[in-house]
Amino acid sequence: MAPSPQAAGGADPAPDLPARHRFLIGLGSNLQPAANLALARRCLEAIAGRLLFGAEVVTEPVAMISDHLFHNQVAYLETHLDPAALKSCFNALETAMGRDRRDALCKVKDRPIDLDIIAVLDADAELRQLLVSPWLDRLIEEAPDYDRPLLRELVALLQAQPLPPADRSAVAH
Repeated sequence: MAPSPQAAGGADPAPDLPARHRFLIGLGSNLQPAANLALARRCLEAIAGRLLFGAEVVTEPVAMISDHLFHNQVAYLETHLDPAALKSCFNALETAMGRDRRDALCKVKDRPIDLDIIAVLDADAELRQLLVSPWLDRLIEEAPDYDRPLLRELVALLQAQPLPPADRSAVAH
C-alpha cells in the first residue's frame, strides 16, 4: 500500500490554506525509479498549493558505487509547510518508501527515493523577479552538474507559463 501524505510526512494536506513558502526541490531514485518517482510526485501534490515539475533525466550515480542509474527531476513547490516541516515531511516520505535514514551510509547506498530542498525562495518577492535574479543564476551555477540543466529548464518553464494562484491544474509532468 502506498504511503499517504500524512503517514509519509505527518503533514496534513491543506488545499484550503494559502501556500506561503516557495521552494526549488530535487527528486531522485535509482531503485524502481519510474514507480517511486510517480509515488513521490503524488505525495507532493497532496501538500502543494502550486507545483511544477521539470523533465526527468537519467544520470550515473554520483559519489557512490552502484549499477543502478538515477532518475532525477527538479520541481517548483509552493506549500503551507515551512522549510523545517517540509524537510521532515521529505525524510518521513523517504522512510515510508524504504530508505533507511538511520544507516550512516544511506547517502552512498541505492535508494528508492531521495528528496531534497535545493533552495528556499523568498515568499514575499514577486516570482518574476526571482526568476531573473543574480541569486538564482549563482544557485544554478553552484548546483551539481546533473541538476544545472534541470534547473535552467524549470526556470524557463516558470517564466513561460506563469501559474495562477492556487491552481492545481497547472501541474506539469
